Amino acid sequence: MAKRKRKKTEVRHSGGERSEISPGFDPGKDQFMSLMARKVAESGLETPEEINAFLAGNFMGKNIDDLVGEEENPSPHFQAIAKLRELDDASTPEEVEAVIEAALEIDPLCCDAWMARADFVEPGSENAGERLRLIRKAVEAGREKHADLITPSDSSEGSRSGSPELWGWIEARPFMMAMEALAEAHMSRAEFDRAVELFEELLQLNFGDNQGIRYRLLPLLNYLGEFMKAEALLKRYPDDISCEFLYGRALTLFNLALEELEEPEKVLNFESARPFARLRSSRMKAAREALGKAIRNCPWGPVFLLDVRSLLVEAPLSFRVGSPEEALVMGQNAYLAWVVPELPAIWLISEFDQSLEAPRTRKKLRESFEEFADLWDWFTEEDVPESTIPENPEEEGGQFLEFQKVASDIGDILLEMGSAPPPSRGRW
Repeated sequence: MAKRKRKKTEVRHSGGERSEISPGFDPGKDQFMSLMARKVAESGLETPEEINAFLAGNFMGKNIDDLVGEEENPSPHFQAIAKLRELDDASTPEEVEAVIEAALEIDPLCCDAWMARADFVEPGSENAGERLRLIRKAVEAGREKHADLITPSDSSEGSRSGSPELWGWIEARPFMMAMEALAEAHMSRAEFDRAVELFEELLQLNFGDNQGIRYRLLPLLNYLGEFMKAEALLKRYPDDISCEFLYGRALTLFNLALEELEEPEKVLNFESARPFARLRSSRMKAAREALGKAIRNCPWGPVFLLDVRSLLVEAPLSFRVGSPEEALVMGQNAYLAWVVPELPAIWLISEFDQSLEAPRTRKKLRESFEEFADLWDWFTEEDVPESTIPENPEEEGGQFLEFQKVASDIGDILLEMGSAPPPSRGRW
């Protein structure tokens, strides 16, 4: 399976390094979507049939560039966006900077322009601070531009009634994407509290969470020990059946069950194959049920959660719910929350064999065997850099190397089970 590559605009710096615009950067698309929404609003049409007929007659089969170009008296925002589209033809840092500067002269509060400047900062850790500064400028510009739309939620828990659903305003989307980029930049600097603040604000601004922020926030809250907040986040999206939330629910309940123990060392038995068997609280029972459901729906989760190579490969651009590739993305997002504390990883390993007996799990393995086999073949080609492995795993990384071996063993087990013919009893 070939590695998936995002299509990006590249510019080479004098030293040969390359900068790339972030995936999803398409100013023309946002301009077109805003134009279409405004035309529909101006038409006064209400029924879906009328609106669909209007869109078909006015937009279907037409070139986006022509439609955008026909717009009369475009706002400074969209004039700046139109200027940024010239980045497609820029091939040197000087040309890139000239385009961005011209866009900012048209609209100093253009988030896309500030983000483009951040994306073209020369690669290297020595420039990380400058990139962070520019992303922060993009967020500040967005806050000023959309101040009338950004209102605090009526509920700290977040609710549809208290959320302005900011994503519905197409012009505000670059601002929200800049906020997400700023949170990720803080994550890369281990400034987790700042990342949490931004993620939580994004969910208040848009309960529907079109950006998938909750999948970054849930494991982060577990990693930071904010288990009650994690539980509240799960309750906000009770119908979410994603791999991230299935495993995230199990992890949150497990952490809450451990938190109830006054003397956990008297309950945990690490000489047993199931060291948590003595934990029989209602939360622990719910955690086991949640983990069993997660493995039945996405049995590849333990592989990518336990293997550090999940952090080294490029995430797929898209995937099916319950697919091996979704498990890979989940492993990337939740690795720290499951492996660094150690106990969740040990629990995951100890419970895994029990779940493989479920007929539904075996059916899932059969259905996606070839997909997982291809992904596993590609995934195992990744070499773990020496710098990733702690010098003293027992002291610094706990059971790091043991988890790596277990992850590979689980992958081989799933391959074997998925390729095996159905038993004569017909359980599959």
